[in-house]
Amino acid sequence: HGVFWVNMPDFASSVNSMQIQRGVGPSTNGAAAFGASVNLNTKSLTQNPQFKFDGTYGSFNTRKLSFSVNTGLINEQWNIQGRYSLIKSDGYVDRARSDLKSYYLSVSKIGEKSSFRFNVISGKEITYQSWWGVPEAIIDNDEQGLIDHYNRNLGGTYRTAQDSTNLFNSGRTYNYYTYGDQVDDYQQTHYQFIWAQKLSEKAELNMTAHYTRGLGFFEEFRLDDEFSDYGLGPFMDLDSVIVESSDLVRRRWLDNHFYGLIANAEVDLSDNMNLLIGASGNVYDGDHYGSIVHVEALDIGFPAPIYYFSDAKKYDYNTYAKFNYTFQDRWHLFADLQARKIDYTTQGTDNDLVAIDVDTSYTFINPKLGLSYELDDSKLFYMSLAKAQREPVRSDFTDAVGTRVPKHEQLWDLEAGYRMVEDDLVLNANLFYMKYTDQLVVTGAVNDVGAAVRTNVDNSYRLGIELDASWALNHKLVWRPNLALSQNKIAEFTEVIIDYGTGDLVLNDFEDTDIALSPNIIAGSILSYELSKDLNVSLLSKYVGKQFLDNTSNDAKTLDAYVVNDLAFVYAPVIQGVEQMEFKLLVNNVLDAKYESNGYTFSYIFGDLIEENFYYPQAGINFLLSASFVF
Repeated sequence: HGVFWVNMPDFASSVNSMQIQRGVGPSTNGAAAFGASVNLNTKSLTQNPQFKFDGTYGSFNTRKLSFSVNTGLINEQWNIQGRYSLIKSDGYVDRARSDLKSYYLSVSKIGEKSSFRFNVISGKEITYQSWWGVPEAIIDNDEQGLIDHYNRNLGGTYRTAQDSTNLFNSGRTYNYYTYGDQVDDYQQTHYQFIWAQKLSEKAELNMTAHYTRGLGFFEEFRLDDEFSDYGLGPFMDLDSVIVESSDLVRRRWLDNHFYGLIANAEVDLSDNMNLLIGASGNVYDGDHYGSIVHVEALDIGFPAPIYYFSDAKKYDYNTYAKFNYTFQDRWHLFADLQARKIDYTTQGTDNDLVAIDVDTSYTFINPKLGLSYELDDSKLFYMSLAKAQREPVRSDFTDAVGTRVPKHEQLWDLEAGYRMVEDDLVLNANLFYMKYTDQLVVTGAVNDVGAAVRTNVDNSYRLGIELDASWALNHKLVWRPNLALSQNKIAEFTEVIIDYGTGDLVLNDFEDTDIALSPNIIAGSILSYELSKDLNVSLLSKYVGKQFLDNTSNDAKTLDAYVVNDLAFVYAPVIQGVEQMEFKLLVNNVLDAKYESNGYTFSYIFGDLIEENFYYPQAGINFLLSASFVF
């Protein structure tokens, strides 16, 4: 249930359009659509050949080069497209460099009644790890607080003189890691075959076969690790001394395959009625394992066996039928019923050599119903009620405390809204009430790879209103504001704190508490002005309200509200011989706001109650300058 876009660098350059649909959405959007759906359409066909060049340079030594070609239609039916991109940056955070490469290839054939398309999308990323946040005392410029934090964690988190120097001298760009090759090195390649066949004037069939291959690791330096932690005995070093621990370098691997088949058919039953039926079967097969690649005490590369290994297999099947009916010309009804079956198994051990053996199945029946009414040609009212259910992911099982087994989430999503499209004004208003059973919410902590730890809560909800508009104030000035107001609540939440002195778990109960990392206010604005025929400037503003880092509504564990403003200049002169030329200057955070967009927290008892907060500071004022040419 996660997409790491860093695995698909510069994919946006191969996207023709993007649609984000709020709420559960119909089954045609995907088997597990839960809170929203994102639909990406890759480049459309063009009649004539094209060559495009993109170049970007900006702050933190950020640079990008991209080349793409499009043959146009060959013999009125064939089309070939391709792109290759390079992206590099030193990063805002210390040492958080990135080295990204990607390519995209698409071959299409268009016939009178059928078409097919074959896509290959591949990305390779090498990024330096920076998933630990910055201690709160650094954010607050609290010198004594930083000393206290250091002393609490001396001998654990901070064990060397380099750790100390790094902590006290880095400031907001602090990165805990200092080892030169503490990198994530991963490649992911997607293969897609898409076929469409018109069966008759009233029926069409679509099928997609897909396969995704992923392989990579992240490398870690470990200080004075015990060999027994890796299931190994003592070794004799070069001086014939028995050693039981050493500085070492290890790699943790992910080797995975994801493949499946998706099919759907659409049939027009009459002029005002149609039926969509679909089915899919997908398989995920992934291995997680680790190996030691160097042991300092032996001063050699270490051909040790794999010290942990687990495999995971997930079989995901779903089928659905969606019925659309229009009556009295202005009323539109849809009914959607989806059945989904998941089988998930894992065997082996996790990184900490603890067994991870999961053998579970889920069966979901998800109904959806929607009704809309066209007040006139420009105004529409709608409402929908949908049920969605979603299974836990692997990390929910591995992060589970004690014998707790994560449950699947259930959601009833009720939405109602109004849309208006006039010549100068587009307005959308949406009310939503999302009622959850066993919602998996973040606890505020992160695990050993920087991912948020989640836990089930029995009873919770999200209630709010979303407003957005596009208003042409005159022929040169356009304003696109948006606003979301919401309440995000848990009926009852139990906080679990470890007492390291006694080994006991201390439980604290809370009622009617806020869901972590769920601001009650989010607002945005894009104000665009046409300075001349070729030059446009936009002011992009974003406000995010206060957020709690965990589910206790504790004001000592919050992300402050923040406002960020960006300026964008687009210059697109018309020059003979060049189909399209565009220069862009993006000045991010133009007012140089100091803010943090995310964070985490954890509490423990060691004599006294200790609460540690960590944040992810964002860059101050920075820029990107780009140029693109289409021939």
